[in-house]
Amino acid sequence: MIAMKTNFIKKALDWVSNTMDTPFFAMFLVVLELVCYYLGLDLVVIWTISACITFTYAYKKNMNSILVVFLFMCTMISLKNSPGNNHSWSETIVDYYYRPVIYINCIVAVAIPAVTIVCRCIYNLATRKIDFNLSFIATIILCLAFMSNGMFRGEYNNMDRVFGLFMVFFFFFLFYATAPAVSINKKSIRTIALQAIIFSLVPIVEMVVFFITHSFSFESRPDVFLGWGNRNTVGMLLIVVMCFNMYLCRYETNKVIKGLNHLLFLVLAAIILLTFSRQSLLGLIFLVEIYCLAMIIKHKDKERIKFIGYTVLWTVVSGGFLAFFIGKGFMGDISEDGRVYLYKQAIKAFLSYPIFGKGFYFIGYDPAVQLSSVMPYACHDTLLEMLGACGAFGFVAYVFYRVTTSLDIHKNITTEKIYPLIGLSAFLGMSLIDIHIFDLLGTSVYVAILAMCMADKEKKASE
Repeated sequence: MIAMKTNFIKKALDWVSNTMDTPFFAMFLVVLELVCYYLGLDLVVIWTISACITFTYAYKKNMNSILVVFLFMCTMISLKNSPGNNHSWSETIVDYYYRPVIYINCIVAVAIPAVTIVCRCIYNLATRKIDFNLSFIATIILCLAFMSNGMFRGEYNNMDRVFGLFMVFFFFFLFYATAPAVSINKKSIRTIALQAIIFSLVPIVEMVVFFITHSFSFESRPDVFLGWGNRNTVGMLLIVVMCFNMYLCRYETNKVIKGLNHLLFLVLAAIILLTFSRQSLLGLIFLVEIYCLAMIIKHKDKERIKFIGYTVLWTVVSGGFLAFFIGKGFMGDISEDGRVYLYKQAIKAFLSYPIFGKGFYFIGYDPAVQLSSVMPYACHDTLLEMLGACGAFGFVAYVFYRVTTSLDIHKNITTEKIYPLIGLSAFLGMSLIDIHIFDLLGTSVYVAILAMCMADKEKKASE
């Protein structure tokens, strides 16, 4: 009897594991998130995503489905309950996530998968599934830089250490719990791509409904905000999805799916433009230009001429959109009151504390506000953030980390990894004018894409 029950449980777990590696898993999460988003059932989504992550790292041998889980993790919070719901069109500031029963649930829902991830990482280390190469050493050094941020400065802030620990969790524990079990080939990349484009229905539907239900004059930059993020977060996620959409546009053999993906490409581009996000617009331009350039290099004769034509056409069209956006004032403020101010604060912090920086919470918050907030007010540039927060040590550590991971990616590059690599490049480029790589949820997306790009082509992950 016990053996029969054990066998039944194993079969059930295997069924769940196999289902997570199919597009139907993404379809289920799309329906769940959209229903819960408009009904304000945030805890249902949070606990579902928590269960998916815990199950993946505790049971699954293959981590290929984790990217779509992290994408959905970025879109858990509803507009109705969002703590960021204090925009010009919002009448009230919501206290949903400050209620004891809610934040206790959130803490537990985060703690369980976090412990599972740490245990999986330790297991991978103990069983030598991790290559102790130069990029591993660079990651260790970068983690030391994260933990030493603001060291020896006068106004010591415990939150600097806490946020440094968050970064160590993502860059080391999450990455090395994930990367050794990622396998990228023609079959797996197609499944991941299908899951990613299915996920895109969440931000697309929510953006369309948002513009229908809110009135904007379009005489100034619209105040775009969904419950889980602002215009920049929406644009970043859609840019990541677009990379996989481009893969299916190029390599999908099913004509119906391929045709739908060409249509989806136009929809994604339109939604990205409607975010009125600077970095997303630039990311979109970069993404298509890089894609066309790759196709020009790959093809010959008529195909090459066709993509040269596409490149010229896209340059003219995107340049026209950019000029229009700038002319209408939709590109926002980058003056002394905008990004330039933040950049100057980072340089000022570095000059004050050049070795270990001033800590992650070095910009413009009252200490009481800082201690009540998990997210520091970052300077919206990865390199300057490392320079101001972690000093010369952190800056050099990050550059060393970036170089070594790039060399590892180059060593293991395959045709299937080109599109995730384009997505990674766009993500890092957008992080030079925003906080995506330090945004915790955005950091998880970065880790998943990096794991795909760095998957070892010489070894096949366990199926």
